[in-house]
Amino acid sequence: MAHESGLRLRHENLDYSAPRLCEVWPKRFPSIAHAAPYAGDPERLANKVYANRMGNGEEASGDGWRFRGGGPLQLTGRDNWTGFAAAVGKPLDEALAYGRTLEGGIMAAAWFWEANDINRLADTPGIADETRRINGGTNGLVDRKRRFDAVVAELWRRGI
Repeated sequence: MAHESGLRLRHENLDYSAPRLCEVWPKRFPSIAHAAPYAGDPERLANKVYANRMGNGEEASGDGWRFRGGGPLQLTGRDNWTGFAAAVGKPLDEALAYGRTLEGGIMAAAWFWEANDINRLADTPGIADETRRINGGTNGLVDRKRRFDAVVAELWRRGI
């Protein structure tokens, strides 16, 4: 969660420069020219990068922005938000708003963790399996490992 949100964001920022878009999504933005129309336009960017994925509709549907990451784990996509809504017994729009509050974001993270059997993965060495399950790949693995190692070191220091 520290990598996904820094434990600060209630919703995904998506305000990137063109060079950063090329770094984060090199397949979608292979050049500055491809990225430039989306730089500094979070809503347009979300609609592009999340279109036709995770239960979202096409770019013009607005689903990418509506179902962008929320909460400390950055729950993303219509499918995930619909599952969370069902789990907390709320209509989808209410669940979206709730998931962007502190309490709701924590509940969304807990729901995702349980629904995706991540606890089992956490019982094995390393963090790559958890990263794949949460993020769909190994994006940010170096940062995730650095943060994980820092937490483990602090727990050892405290004798926990």
